[in-house]
Amino acid sequence: MNNYFKNRRFTAIFFVMLLLGGNQLNASCQNATSKNDDVVSQISQKQIDRYFQEILRLSPRPPESEIFRKFRAYLANTLKSFSLKVWEESFTASTPKGAISMANVVAEKKGQTDRILYLASHIDTKIISGIEIQGANDSGSSTAALLELARVISQQDTKFTYRFVFFDGEESIGLDMTDRDGLYGSREHVRRLKSDNLIPSVHAMILLDMIGDKNPVIIKDLNSSPELYSLFAACCQRLGYKKLSAGPATSMYDDHVPFLGAGIPSLDLIDFDYGPNNSFWHTEKDTAENVSVNSIFKVVQVVACMLESLENPQK
Repeated sequence: MNNYFKNRRFTAIFFVMLLLGGNQLNASCQNATSKNDDVVSQISQKQIDRYFQEILRLSPRPPESEIFRKFRAYLANTLKSFSLKVWEESFTASTPKGAISMANVVAEKKGQTDRILYLASHIDTKIISGIEIQGANDSGSSTAALLELARVISQQDTKFTYRFVFFDGEESIGLDMTDRDGLYGSREHVRRLKSDNLIPSVHAMILLDMIGDKNPVIIKDLNSSPELYSLFAACCQRLGYKKLSAGPATSMYDDHVPFLGAGIPSLDLIDFDYGPNNSFWHTEKDTAENVSVNSIFKVVQVVACMLESLENPQK
């Protein structure tokens, strides 16, 4: 992630999103204050911690490394244990350091309809010469969260078809992210959606990133769909986590941007203040001791609340 495009508002994209799904998303937001939290109650902090510990064991994950291959196998096997359809999207990324082989991991749960709800995280860790970055928060926290959401949603009878996507190549290969260096996996996935003519079938996309800070405060991303952010804030209040949605307003350049560019309502849930003045981000301090599994748990509960509201907007 990066605020490289800070203050860029994507106004035209917001207009398209309103046309595509604004009314339904607004109805979901209104419903978030009066629902039975059946899915929320099934979220397990112990399960999240188990996933988190395994993710740490398979870190860091340099591109094309054996440990990254083992990590993708771990993800695929775990997702298959939930009886989900799982596949890899292998591709070659053109980077400042040449061609690099990458692969997204995708899992799908069929619903009553073909309307697709996306939940996503990136799985790569930042590589900087001379520094070992474990990536406990970036991207371990969101990956553990997505596995728990996949586990719980796989057990539900859902209206939507769910896709859980674990993106490779979110991080730039160079030091700083640009519009050409970074978001490799999400750009590739959206390219395939367009090629398969599936864009009209996608209802919304929720991205998780850096959600494990010990004092979590999710920013109000100005590039995200305002209806989805409002639903997030309503669910925070519903669950007694109002402070979680009290972050500053800024614009993030993250894996949701390719989806926004395709006209898909999307939300980036990210706490871009990791450690004092964001001093733990992309450093050797991004370790387990600086991450709170309880923070991850709270964010997963809020996302579960959002999904309940999206599934039943008129109740």
